[in-house]
Amino acid sequence: MIFTTHRFEHASTFPCSVEELFALHEEVGIVRRLLPPWDRITLVKMPESLRPGTTAIFENRLGPFRFRWEVVHREYEPPHLFSDEQVRGPFASWFHRHVMEPAPEGVVLRDVIDYRLPLEPLTTLLYPLMDARLRRSFAYRHSVTRKFLQRKLVRHDGAVSSGGNYRFDLNEWMARFSADELRSDFGMGVVTGPLDLCQIEASRRSFGGQVDWGEPQPTDVFVMADGEPPDRHVTKLGGLPYRPADAPWPATEAGKPLQFLAQINFTDSRDIVGELPGDLLLVFQAEGDWEQTYLEWQPLGLTDLARAEHLPPSDFPFLPCYGYICRTAAYPNAVGASDATARRDGHARLAESEVACFQATQIGAAPYFIQDSDPDELPGRILCTLSSVIPNGCARWHWVNWEHPLSQPGDPYLDSEYYLELGDMGCLYISIDDAGQLHSHESCY
Repeated sequence: MIFTTHRFEHASTFPCSVEELFALHEEVGIVRRLLPPWDRITLVKMPESLRPGTTAIFENRLGPFRFRWEVVHREYEPPHLFSDEQVRGPFASWFHRHVMEPAPEGVVLRDVIDYRLPLEPLTTLLYPLMDARLRRSFAYRHSVTRKFLQRKLVRHDGAVSSGGNYRFDLNEWMARFSADELRSDFGMGVVTGPLDLCQIEASRRSFGGQVDWGEPQPTDVFVMADGEPPDRHVTKLGGLPYRPADAPWPATEAGKPLQFLAQINFTDSRDIVGELPGDLLLVFQAEGDWEQTYLEWQPLGLTDLARAEHLPPSDFPFLPCYGYICRTAAYPNAVGASDATARRDGHARLAESEVACFQATQIGAAPYFIQDSDPDELPGRILCTLSSVIPNGCARWHWVNWEHPLSQPGDPYLDSEYYLELGDMGCLYISIDDAGQLHSHESCY
């Protein structure tokens, strides 16, 4: 008996251009964010791109049973169409076309799925139930897509100096928050979004004369925006690195490709760090092993840059974000006289030392050292620090480019699993010695 495929369609209109909508779907890791939480589907292998031949592997859970669902991309016609087809999984067949068409109100995204259920004809009567489930799932996917587009279309005055980073005006951002927001809990004490840094600044101001701050150490802190930046050369974590397309990819001694973690742009920080061998420092690491960290310098002015297809597959992919630079100061020798002090080496020091020094991705010699990490373990002077990314999803402005909360109180770190985490909320400290040699050390809670 020959069975015909069944067609499901779901369409929505978005207030953007076809190019902007297609670019969103090409972002590394976006597919993970589109999975409805109730479907109990886990992304096991992230596709490297949308180009034909790239694959994504999911794991479905049905009660105590688990099964794999593998799809391969077939068609790729930017910015109007891409498609994927099941090669192994729960359906007898599955072909999904993502069609984007210009419309007077913007662009129509049309998901067209031709599929067949297994075990026909026994399952023929289940098609209306399957369509209802797909309708709910794609309503969620389109809702998330709309939120991500709103995030990407937010515009800020983040002017870039020649080859430098986007700028973060602390006073301008402080004015966006209410007094209650600035007094709210610090959360995890990690600077990711605007509210994190503004709360620390508000706390510093509230201490007044209770604290002897000591000598300030100039520090450039990076406040993060979600996604890939418009400019490839800025400071960022994950995503596409600023390096030549034809450069050999760093690998372990066993030949396994290292994972790209981050790049730090020092152009705006020369007065802090002095002359360096390059403009951008790129950080690669063996997955889960900070002792196999590879650091390389790149100059500004590169043209033929690495593209998505040049990135090796990763067992632990994470979503990209990029930094807005804020010049501030750290106070490593701050001494407090209140009850919020601790004794160390005979001196009273602020127990909430993330107020005096930052746990953040930053340039400068005085970061917050986790669990009393010894900065003397690193030769030379601290050059920069990479921090885990912990977006406070229940707060406003948990990213520079996203104003509205994404999660509910009680689960504020819903999104953190998708972003860079070094151990348990850790940091990677990088130093440079007098000979220009780079060194690194990772510490976590």
